Amino acid sequence: MKKFLGRLLLFLIVAAGAGYLLFPVVSDQYAQYQNAPRIRYYRQRAASLAPATEAETTEKSKAWNLDQLLESIPTAENADAPPGGAEEEQDEEPTEEDHPPAETPAGKNPWSSLMATEEGITPDRVAQLITLYSQADEPIGDLIVQDPFSAEDTGAVSLLYADGNGVIGILEIPKIGLTLPVYRSNSQKNSETGLFYGPGSSLPVGGAGSHALLAGSGGQMAPGALADIGLTGAKVLKDMDRLAAGDLFIFTVMNQTLVYQVDQVSAGPAADTIALERNRSDERMTLVSATLDGGRMTVRGKRLNPDSSGDVLERENAAFMPPDWVNILAIGSPVMAFGLLVMFIVERVKRRRYRLPNEK
Repeated sequence: MKKFLGRLLLFLIVAAGAGYLLFPVVSDQYAQYQNAPRIRYYRQRAASLAPATEAETTEKSKAWNLDQLLESIPTAENADAPPGGAEEEQDEEPTEEDHPPAETPAGKNPWSSLMATEEGITPDRVAQLITLYSQADEPIGDLIVQDPFSAEDTGAVSLLYADGNGVIGILEIPKIGLTLPVYRSNSQKNSETGLFYGPGSSLPVGGAGSHALLAGSGGQMAPGALADIGLTGAKVLKDMDRLAAGDLFIFTVMNQTLVYQVDQVSAGPAADTIALERNRSDERMTLVSATLDGGRMTVRGKRLNPDSSGDVLERENAAFMPPDWVNILAIGSPVMAFGLLVMFIVERVKRRRYRLPNEK
């Protein structure tokens, strides 16, 4: 009886240790399992969008970003003139039927005077202003936004396409093998397993001078009493501290893929506001995570030129995607070790059951 209790105690200790080590891994894998159908659903819905609908959504979102850019410029004289300062003749004035005016999102101030022309927000005018203000390369005013984990929705995100789950895009970080849905709101449910758009930042569709902000948890604590013994749940952005300058992250919005290269990684305490640096010609995105100790981890990236991003992605995949034999070894080794352990235990039990009377 004493031997049985001793073995039972040993088994419980080993099981408890294995459970303590495996719980974070299993919890994170379960979170990824939950995210997989949402990511797949978003891709399917985005693929079914009519090209005209996608183009209109992108145009309105970029117009909103441009309005943010123009608001930070102290003087706006000669903004109506085309690039180069000379007036260009147009064969035909754009009509309201050709290019309907963009609607102002709820909670947003009216369009700036540069945008409020008689013909409305036309694609030609947006393109003209983007060209005009991207000619210079000097920094413009920083975009000051509220801490995304406490900021209120400004209504601008309603311009973006969102599927039935509220997903507006997908973030991928090849180096740490991360793929997460990005939601339109910062509700607790969304931040537990995915990311969300940072209210007040540029809409994540690109455009000269834009700087979008995406935020998410830097790791979830396990529920209830399990958290008291230090167990964690879904990682979300917990491994983001492994990123360094030169690494890539990829954001997919509708059917457009935006590739960003990390140029700054920082960590610090939480603050009420975040300053997003902007440049006239750059397109930037910042990822922010709320760490388990209450701080903030920040990774900033600059968008790569679409013509060169394909080659960079191939090099990234070659560097961080292990070959098949490495995957097989990584998965097979623990299974083989467990199988050997079971065989050893079974063999020991058999030997003790069938030993001769004079054997100890």
